[in-house]
Amino acid sequence: MKTINVGLIGIGTWAQYGVIPILNLLPQFRLLAIQSRSLNKAQNFAQGHKVPFYYDDEDKLLRNDKIDLIMVTTPAPTHFQYARKAILAGKNVYTEWPLTTNKTQSQELVDLAQENHVRTFVGFQRRYSPSARFFKDLLDQKRIGKIRSARVSIGVEAFARIMPENYEWTTKSENYTDVLTVDVGHFADLLFHLVGQPNLVIGLTANQFKQTTLFDKKKRTKKVPYGLPNNVTVMGTLLESQQLFVINAEGAQDNISGMQLEVTGNDGVLMLTNTRAYQNEADNKLLLLDKNHDTFTRLTIPGKYDTLPKNDLDNSVQDAGYYYQAIAGDLMNDKHTTPSFETAVQMHEFISKIIDSNKKLREGE
Repeated sequence: MKTINVGLIGIGTWAQYGVIPILNLLPQFRLLAIQSRSLNKAQNFAQGHKVPFYYDDEDKLLRNDKIDLIMVTTPAPTHFQYARKAILAGKNVYTEWPLTTNKTQSQELVDLAQENHVRTFVGFQRRYSPSARFFKDLLDQKRIGKIRSARVSIGVEAFARIMPENYEWTTKSENYTDVLTVDVGHFADLLFHLVGQPNLVIGLTANQFKQTTLFDKKKRTKKVPYGLPNNVTVMGTLLESQQLFVINAEGAQDNISGMQLEVTGNDGVLMLTNTRAYQNEADNKLLLLDKNHDTFTRLTIPGKYDTLPKNDLDNSVQDAGYYYQAIAGDLMNDKHTTPSFETAVQMHEFISKIIDSNKKLREGE
């Protein structure tokens, strides 16, 4: 497989901002076909981006035998149907996180993929940024000694008190798209990739704004109830039970706090920070505190971690590029180093533990 021909299902905001620019940047990939519910939109987009094939029906796209990899970038509630069809068509498939809206569906996809001998990938790209990979290497090299604890804090404007009406679907619990499922999911994956998997999990969730105002293109508004978590705190132990972790994710922020990830060891502290958790223009800052640095000192990330062709894309998009490079390496060399649908099932299980813990802790309130 010299070039991976991609069939893209969904050409929305993230696809246009991130997925397509990266596919066009990397020589390992060729965007061969796209699908949108609107044939006119698909045709116009294909002609504007020189994509050979376009469809308004995913079944027609899946019958294109030149496609090696299906990428699903539609909203979470549609992932299961598209990924299932792709697997049954014998295609390797990449799906954004959340993989599906529940563990049962995700496990079904895992089983189907095994039965049909296809490869699966899920969109946990934050672990592939240069700063995260350097951070991981420093931990593996025992730069700060034995790990004692780890924490990550995320603050975002998403899931806000005022939203465009086309995001109304995110106010429904069955769609599995909120601060807990999306933000905790993405950054828990980064944290546990760095320091190891969780063991004991204790979680609390809060709904601090129980109403959302939706607005349309004419700025007309309507208020709808919002019953999902917009603040989440999780704590627990890692597999080595004396090592502790904490995760806090807060949505609907007017003053965005971004991302801070910190790991303490016997011999120092490593920290990643960014003013934004998503759509960040610059890579995370990597800071070190140890016996040779009595205040946090920024580390320079070695050039070997920058493996992308020259570009001017935001770093949040470049993170996906590094991940896609790893996917290409796996597919071309028959390796299994990247997050798969099995990884997604593990994240579903982690999130379920948070939900169950919150329910138990709040009994009798």
